[in-house]
Amino acid sequence: MDGPELLQIGAEGTPRRSGKLRMTLLVVVGVLAAVGFLVDHEVRVHEQRRVSACAEKVATAVDLAGRPVHAAYEYIRPVLANGPHGSQENDLYLLVANAARDPDADLAAATSTCEKVSVLPWHDSLLHRQDHCLDVLERQRTALQAVAGDGKAVLALMKAPRRC
Repeated sequence: MDGPELLQIGAEGTPRRSGKLRMTLLVVVGVLAAVGFLVDHEVRVHEQRRVSACAEKVATAVDLAGRPVHAAYEYIRPVLANGPHGSQENDLYLLVANAARDPDADLAAATSTCEKVSVLPWHDSLLHRQDHCLDVLERQRTALQAVAGDGKAVLALMKAPRRC
């Protein structure tokens, strides 16, 4: 008879300890989840600042790299509107092409800044914005190279995105 009584006492004691253990585990898990959420939030805020700085750098670099080309185009646009033909038109577009030479320094610095921003993989919106910024830089670089090769490509440059 002693055997069943011991089992019975053990059976009554087990749920009480198990309940306390479960409650302790729930509290620990809750605290860890809250800490994890707060840390993730702080990391996201830091990443947001860095991605925003990247976007500002992109806007400035695109403006600086394209400014001579836009100025040259605005300079020749009134003459183009009056319909020059042949070599005169080619010479005007050559002015635009020459303005597009060597824009890469500003764009390269902005690219470097944006590439250095590390974003956690689950912060999708920040990753997409960072990728978009890098895409804007690449499209500007490609458009400026096209203008440098043929000034008539300036119209495509005007349509290329300038901000991210």
